Amino acid sequence: MGVVRFCAVALVAVVLAGCGGGASDKSTVADASGRSSPVAAPTASVLDGEIAAAAEQLVRDNWSETPEDFGKPYEGPFLAFKCSEQMIATQPQDCWVPWINGFSYSDGTLKVVLQVDRTDPASRLWAERAARWFRNFISADFDGILRPNVKEIVITDGTGAKMAQERALG
Repeated sequence: MGVVRFCAVALVAVVLAGCGGGASDKSTVADASGRSSPVAAPTASVLDGEIAAAAEQLVRDNWSETPEDFGKPYEGPFLAFKCSEQMIATQPQDCWVPWINGFSYSDGTLKVVLQVDRTDPASRLWAERAARWFRNFISADFDGILRPNVKEIVITDGTGAKMAQERALG
């Protein structure tokens, strides 16, 4: 009986040691020889790219060209996006998606580039509407990476000139 008890205690000790009895906040990965080495945290540029891609996907998931396409992600280039005739007739200022020409993120700021003329009043209105739209949708991104990371939304023209800006609500 003593040998069984000793083996049981030894087994529990081995299992606890293998299951993280000495917990650490660093992840490790074993190589082919079985040796463990720390896994590096994602670099800022990798995370920046993921956040910019998540912002792009947010637009793709929430805009459709026709009511029949609602709920299906838009997959084409934004410059080819066609706003519905109803939107153009009743709310042309909300038809800013066809002007999207890029996304970037750095240090808490999401930048969305619209390929527009910053001196045109309609373009300014599109930029303001786009900034508000991003502010509202990012504030509802409870499970994603946008809300905890984006502190500010900046809409620029193709030259980088700021056209509109909103603080994130998250």
